[in-house]
Amino acid sequence: IRYQKGLLSDYASVYEMVENVKSVGDDVLKNPALLRAFAAYTADLHKHGLMHRDYILNNILYAGDNGRYRFVLIDINRFVFRSKPLGLFLTCVNMMQPFHEEEQVRAFVREYERFRPMPKYFENLVVLFRKARTFYSHFKHSLKKIPGAKALRGKYTNQHK
Repeated sequence: IRYQKGLLSDYASVYEMVENVKSVGDDVLKNPALLRAFAAYTADLHKHGLMHRDYILNNILYAGDNGRYRFVLIDINRFVFRSKPLGLFLTCVNMMQPFHEEEQVRAFVREYERFRPMPKYFENLVVLFRKARTFYSHFKHSLKKIPGAKALRGKYTNQHK
């Protein structure tokens, strides 16, 4: 990627043709070996300072079987690259994204901790982050239903039409 005067001037894309892959989707919840491999893959990304900002199950593809899996990420335009491993905050933010149910999040975190040691309170912290984000999403959605709220948004957030 090359910029001139603050604007994108040139870029290159690299693609890899991968066959026989499918979305991690619900398979990860039904297959403990796949969940373990997915947690190891996620821990490895984080150890190398990599974070997909849209780390949902449909953006993660896999191939393989019998405990040997290869993962491929899609929709990587929102990737974060750090020169050191992700800290606790960014790890929590990333860990809460793939799963919707608390028990799913907890199972994923417990597997993750096998490959990347974290503080004792890490599992509860990830769940707390998830609950806070869910509350915020519902709250924001509810605010949109209030008559006149759209006009107020610009007034109090410096966002104008």
